[in-house]
Amino acid sequence: MPQRSGANASSAWLQLGRAIEARLLQNKGQEQQALSLAQELLLDAETRDRPWPLQRLLCPLLLEQQRLELLQPVLEQALQHQPEQPDLYALKAECLLLQGQLRAGYEAFDQQRRLLEAQGQSLGHGCSLPRFEVGVSKGPLALIGTGTLGDTLLLSRYAPWLQEQLQIPVQLFVQPPLLALLQTALSSSIAVKSLAALAQQHCGEALPLASLPGLFGSCTEHPSLGTPNLTADPALIQQWQDRMHLSTDERLVGLNWHGSALQSLLERQSSNIPLETFQPVSELPGVRLLSLQKGIGQEQLETCSFRHRFVSIQGDVNRVQRLEHMAALMSLCHWVVTDDSGPAHLAGCLGIPGVVLLPQRINWRWGSPDADRHPWYPSLKLIRQQPQQAWSELVAEATAWLTGQLTKPQVTHEEPANGTSTDGGFLNHQS
Repeated sequence: MPQRSGANASSAWLQLGRAIEARLLQNKGQEQQALSLAQELLLDAETRDRPWPLQRLLCPLLLEQQRLELLQPVLEQALQHQPEQPDLYALKAECLLLQGQLRAGYEAFDQQRRLLEAQGQSLGHGCSLPRFEVGVSKGPLALIGTGTLGDTLLLSRYAPWLQEQLQIPVQLFVQPPLLALLQTALSSSIAVKSLAALAQQHCGEALPLASLPGLFGSCTEHPSLGTPNLTADPALIQQWQDRMHLSTDERLVGLNWHGSALQSLLERQSSNIPLETFQPVSELPGVRLLSLQKGIGQEQLETCSFRHRFVSIQGDVNRVQRLEHMAALMSLCHWVVTDDSGPAHLAGCLGIPGVVLLPQRINWRWGSPDADRHPWYPSLKLIRQQPQQAWSELVAEATAWLTGQLTKPQVTHEEPANGTSTDGGFLNHQS
């Protein structure tokens, strides 16, 4: 912080103290007071030389409250003072993605990754490969899943696409829970390996999956990348279909209502929905329910008033944890209705039709808050919570949407809802 004297120094420290107070109020959940104090500071700072820590303190607060119109100028000023700070680029990335600017947002994430690598943070997992440079490197290219499981599922579609575009061998290294599912979906064209195998990779270059949309463009520039690329194992689909014993006139709706325990701890504004709220869905004619819920929240099945509307083998489904089985079960669903959690992303990657019920403040992965579809997940309708709106109102809207779908011709399970054949065929991506 620059040296100041007299009244200027006192004023600067007072501003910082008030910015810290705003952050503390935010952490206590007193958001309106925190925002009012932040706005006062920003207005006051327009006429004086603002110290850079003030901006760093206010940026996360403004992002958390999704006041993007206030955040953008403060963030740009912070970057002018500290252009080498990776965390500021992460904030910029989230801000841009919330505005629906996919490529620019991912470019900011890639800049964050470059700065971290320059500061000595490698890709990890024993990887010793240099970074792939577009137009320079000749491959082979190792693509590394470094984010959440949902991010890896989404961005895995780049692997076959890049192999075709760059005309070089591409290998995909993923988190162990995703290995069997992605090997089934991509094995016809791409080698998919566990992250542990990276330590034995000594030839070529590497890139984290999260860098790809910024470097090569997103589905906005390349519409084929918006095509869901995952398919479930046809043998597992058949296995669960044989056990489901649905009548020919029943439609299967998959439900998920609660995020993971870690997600629940991190959320200030919860996206968890009480299972009982979905009771109107259970009353739709010809509908049978399938719970996709795992872990915390699953216990609500025991006491919900419409427990009898779930499939007869729900107990067996509850015990299944492996993602390849979850993908097979989801592929039998005509539609899914889910909160903002992992099953929503899996459904989007499989191309399963359905509805995602989103809280008022959304995760940046769902894009701009005024859109009812996201280009990565065209099969999913997004219903966004408005201020003071109860979850029951969103479920009512989802139920109305499902009612409209029930009037359309039924899709048979020999031709799954995600539009893929049960022969394990993988949807090729062409630009």
